[in-house]
Amino acid sequence: MHGGLRGPSLRDKAQQRIRSSPADETPEVGGGSLQAGEEYIGLEDQARPGCPDIPTSEHFFALLARKMERTRYPWSDGDGHTNPHIPAGYTYLAQFVAHDLTVNNGVEESRAPNGASTHQRPRPLNLDTLYGDGPTVEPACFELVTRMPPALRSGWPKTRFRLDGIAEDNGLRPADSARCPRRDIGRALDQRAGVTRGTALIADTRNDDNAVLSQLTALFQIAHNLAMDRLEQGREPATPQASFLNFMAARGALTFVYHQILRHDLLPHLLDPHVRQHFETHGPIGPVRGETTHAPLAEPDFTNAAFRVGHAMVRERYAFTGPPPAEHRLIDVLRRTSERNPRRTPHGSDWIISWSNFFDTGPGSPQPSARLSPQYEAALWDDTLFPPMETGTPPGLAYRDLVRCTLSGVRKISALSRHIESQAPALAACSPWLTDPAPRHAAMATWLDAEQSIDITPYRAIAIADPPPLLYFLVEAAASNNGHRSGPLASVVIANNIYLHLDDHTHKASNPVVAEEAAKVVFGPNVPNTMPELIKWTDRNLNMREKTFRNRALPLS
Repeated sequence: MHGGLRGPSLRDKAQQRIRSSPADETPEVGGGSLQAGEEYIGLEDQARPGCPDIPTSEHFFALLARKMERTRYPWSDGDGHTNPHIPAGYTYLAQFVAHDLTVNNGVEESRAPNGASTHQRPRPLNLDTLYGDGPTVEPACFELVTRMPPALRSGWPKTRFRLDGIAEDNGLRPADSARCPRRDIGRALDQRAGVTRGTALIADTRNDDNAVLSQLTALFQIAHNLAMDRLEQGREPATPQASFLNFMAARGALTFVYHQILRHDLLPHLLDPHVRQHFETHGPIGPVRGETTHAPLAEPDFTNAAFRVGHAMVRERYAFTGPPPAEHRLIDVLRRTSERNPRRTPHGSDWIISWSNFFDTGPGSPQPSARLSPQYEAALWDDTLFPPMETGTPPGLAYRDLVRCTLSGVRKISALSRHIESQAPALAACSPWLTDPAPRHAAMATWLDAEQSIDITPYRAIAIADPPPLLYFLVEAAASNNGHRSGPLASVVIANNIYLHLDDHTHKASNPVVAEEAAKVVFGPNVPNTMPELIKWTDRNLNMREKTFRNRALPLS
């Protein structure tokens, strides 16, 4: 949900595509990783096969975006737009995971000429989005915790994340940014030439994209710092090397727990149950980046389409603290960052999250996410956060998402279905949605016909037969799983990419047992497998100074 960054328009992408090919040839589809006609490019120019008709595609996407803004999905159960099966916290855990898979900054989202991803992390799902390149390369994100006199500190590594104290009740920045309770990420305020700027002191500044995500990042940082405390048990390490080994053990332990959470908590909430069962039993079905011509699933299908369905899970309002509850509008949640509103950071006490509002830590029920459907909340149409990509195109995240899944190596839905059927017949047998075009076409027709104020008639047939993949994945979730989870086709794409990386960590690590043993040392015999379990462990080990503000309780869970 990165706002403010312009991002490449459809025209930019099309021109890049043409420039990357010889002048006397039709641009190569998929950079060699897809068969001819398999890549989704919007509406094709009939005079130039393999190239988009840019004005028509722009008009088509603008109409679809307006329908996504105005159309309410025709739910048959009358339960409205909330999804009790996915608590609200998983929306932002999924965004955190997306940042741990890619390094793109929202400005340049494209592919190398050979069809490979240009922005996938070298070590996906290694918590690089939290740790970055470590305290030696990114020292501003970390701090040295020691009782040694300054003269003896040279050469000692910074092993704890920097956390900042919260703002005063009047919103003023604390005089000592390290005062308790330290419940916000590190933040810097810089005034130059009369302009105040803010910087999030974290390894991946995209994790300050909104006030929920920044605090989820702080939660993982707090867990790391507590892991360091457990390993050192109040004793100074004997040498800098011993201190750094403790840091690596804490990182390994937290990464192991993170992988457990993905496998046992996030994926069960997001995936179609039949698809997940197949992957748990049989594992992933092929390479993630399309190294071979017949690769079943390319990384762009995940990054630029299937995993972006999380944008539809966003709520219009969130309860942060309580009781009594302090609720904040989504538009304010999105604006509450160091970059967009530096003077309002660090967060005040009414912006510090009690995680029982977002995950099922008990005894009450967390607030639910929004149901998965082609419907984005009003704040995601805001033209100050998501301005038009270029003159004449509509503002809002929906249009941007439709453009991102065009000319970026994402397969057409029909091509994706054929690949799954040919490469993994047993998986294809899990659901007719994976192989039969009839339910897919019927679902698209139902949504297109549900609201008539926007005339889609000239494009209705093509929208049914060859829809933008992102839009289809949202419709599929609503039609096949009642909006409670991703649909079968999107679930295959999500599962294949994440399980591949999880299996890489399990089977290709030099010593996968080390991380598990470190986790047992840090977390005890009951190593957390879910976000609620990690939150409860963190809450039990966090001292009362970090859960109290001005003699008021500021609970973690």
